[in-house]
Amino acid sequence: MIKFLLYCAAALPVLAFVRSLMFKRSRALRQASDDFNRQVGYLALAMLGVAGLALIYYIYQQFAGR
Repeated sequence: MIKFLLYCAAALPVLAFVRSLMFKRSRALRQASDDFNRQVGYLALAMLGVAGLALIYYIYQQFAGR
């Protein structure tokens, strides 16, 4: 079972490459996809920022002596 999962994981880049060669996306779809990816990137950055602030607050509470 583990070997099967590893083979599938190894095949994903090859399948993505073949798909990009065979199926071309329209300009509008490409632009929409780029915009969506940018928004997801901003969301991930915001979540990391909040997690970082929470970590700083936790460390401060631990060393401040309450």
